Amino acid sequence: MNNEKVRNAISLLANGKEKMRGQGFVKRVAKKTHLSECEVSIELIALRKKKKIECDWSNNEPIGNVIIHLPIPDRLKVKTEWQDEIDKHSFPGSTKLLKSRPIFLEGRSHNSIISAFERIPNYLNSELYLREISSQLFWGLSKVLDSRENLIAELLGLESCPFPEKPLSIRVHIPSHDVQGVLFIENEVSFLVACKGRLVSDMPLMFVYASGYKTGTPRIRDSSSASVFYSASSIAHNDVVARFEIWLEGKDEEFSSFFWGDLDFSGMGILASLKKVFPAIEPWEPGYSQMLNSVLKGNGHTPEEAGKDKQEDPGSTGCKYADSILLPALRLHGRFLDQE
Repeated sequence: MNNEKVRNAISLLANGKEKMRGQGFVKRVAKKTHLSECEVSIELIALRKKKKIECDWSNNEPIGNVIIHLPIPDRLKVKTEWQDEIDKHSFPGSTKLLKSRPIFLEGRSHNSIISAFERIPNYLNSELYLREISSQLFWGLSKVLDSRENLIAELLGLESCPFPEKPLSIRVHIPSHDVQGVLFIENEVSFLVACKGRLVSDMPLMFVYASGYKTGTPRIRDSSSASVFYSASSIAHNDVVARFEIWLEGKDEEFSSFFWGDLDFSGMGILASLKKVFPAIEPWEPGYSQMLNSVLKGNGHTPEEAGKDKQEDPGSTGCKYADSILLPALRLHGRFLDQE
């Protein structure tokens, strides 16, 4: 029974493809089958022995690409049936993108899925977020329309998707009235440590939880696309709150800005993305210099030890200290260090 569940889940996840990424494969199949990851691993190993799938295996998880040899419906037939069903429905704009690839939702017919897309124009005058619309149209599934803004715009005959994504949530802590700079912090624990006053800095700083790559997008500087949440004690500094929001929207470059995160390629990539949005931002040397000294002494971990071997070298960040000191050290010593 479990074997059949896993086979069906793989066929559904493959969505007509012959290859799938191995990263997180067990977790994805487990979510589809409602089996434990251990049960899924056992079944995948059995399928591999039967040559139904091909993959390299490490620590109970497929790595690299997973090659699928399970029965997959005739792609041309399925695509033709999908396109024929679309022609039975009416849309204000073009259906070219919708016809380009069938969309599969477990247990749902072509007709029911396309009918849901056909009802999108009903929400044109609403103020709902894209995920709210998705949930209402697609049986409580809130992520069906994620990354399909171009498809939606084309179906509606508009230049861009009229429905907003969920706003970015930005957490900010302002410790005093005399702050002079903004420090973006990659990891939540380090952000909380800063909020408790345990970071030493010559410059009075306010702290923003960077949450990975999320803040490295122009949306963060658009008040209609980003919501700022302040710590309780920050509210006492209303004057700084007002100045920060003016700065955040790009109307005033009063504050210096810095980024501090993990000393690894991903952290440097986040810095590079932030640099495109905040041109004056620089790596926070007081934090990175201590981490760099630790790496130079042989501390830290290899990328493989932390599952970071897939991280890509960003090449450059546009920041002198990072490009001339930090990145060369990472390349030379091959060791990373988490900021915590």
